[in-house]
Amino acid sequence: VQAAGRALPALADATAFNSASEGWYFDAKERRGTLHVRTAAQDIRQPLQLQLDFAVAAAAADDAYPAAPVLGRELPADSLLVVNRPAEEPGHALENAFDDDPATWFRSVRNQAVRTGAHEWVIGFGERKMIDGIDIAPRNDKNWKHGQVRDYEVYLGDSNGEWGEPIARGHLQLKEGTQRIDFPAHAGRLLRFRVLSVQNPEGDGASSTDPMVTAAQGSARAFDALQPRDVGPIALSTFHILEHQEPERPARQRYLSELPVPAALASQVHADKAFTGDAGMRMNGLQFRRGLGVSANSRIDLRLQGGWRLLRADLGIDDACRTAGGLQFQVWGDNRLLYDSGLVKAPGVVKPELDIRGFSTLSLRTLGAQGSQPAQVCANWANAVLIGQEGDSASIVAP
Repeated sequence: VQAAGRALPALADATAFNSASEGWYFDAKERRGTLHVRTAAQDIRQPLQLQLDFAVAAAAADDAYPAAPVLGRELPADSLLVVNRPAEEPGHALENAFDDDPATWFRSVRNQAVRTGAHEWVIGFGERKMIDGIDIAPRNDKNWKHGQVRDYEVYLGDSNGEWGEPIARGHLQLKEGTQRIDFPAHAGRLLRFRVLSVQNPEGDGASSTDPMVTAAQGSARAFDALQPRDVGPIALSTFHILEHQEPERPARQRYLSELPVPAALASQVHADKAFTGDAGMRMNGLQFRRGLGVSANSRIDLRLQGGWRLLRADLGIDDACRTAGGLQFQVWGDNRLLYDSGLVKAPGVVKPELDIRGFSTLSLRTLGAQGSQPAQVCANWANAVLIGQEGDSASIVAP
């Protein structure tokens, strides 16, 4: 061992090391081999350089670790929760379709005495994810043709029961083995799958053979709104939800105050300063260098491109108008309310961190001013920043 080119004395053991002013010793048993080094006192403003010269021993057998498994895009079974179940055959729960065991199946009840219409289920992920596909496969025995899904709909959402329009709908082929349902990536915490019809390998019964029935129907099948949709039982050996994956790019963040503000918003928004006067933004006595100072009733619309992930901000009433009253902050994404602060008064500051994956527009709003001088209330989107990756872009658009 050398310190700054000078060889340090080798010491016999820990006792000799503890009593020496400098030197080194090697303990082969401590943490599978540890080198202890002590140098004489040195000014901390000077660099300390150590040089170690030692023979490299052969690696022990237990140092040979197996390669890490290659992870696919399937969400792991232990991260999924069945929120709403279909009518399941006893012993054939829906979890059997995503347990990675081909010998286990999900099967809906085969008793058709009570018909309920479409089969459907809801699966939760535990956290918000970007989803862009489903792998689905029928039973894997000689009767694979029976109980196959034909027409389907896929929904993705953040709250159970609030689905909107399906993100995908389609028609699967009568096919042995796995089929993939692809759709544009959408973000959500819950996936809802609806089975609207099943394959019928024997044809559609009398409607395909009886000329009296086909003549009556013409090109459309008869429909009775008071009867549930006729959907036979289904069986699945595989149902995997696929997470959207993009190549990792360098991280990027963009302060909203760096974006050009359209002239039409000049009466509502000031970049990097409070809306009242020319002073910087200050809340509860703390100075904020970056952000947007806004009036009591303001709206800032953003157009997003790329894969922005988060919006962060410190929201509150500026100290310059703290006696005037308080107001609400809201964030809307694609015309959907994402965040409402409730009434914020000085010196309170709230710090939202919102997952904005999958949104193409954001709208930042202040409203509901209350207090002794509601027209004079001013507020700050301090430290308002978008977090994403290189290549993502954003702009403020005129109302």
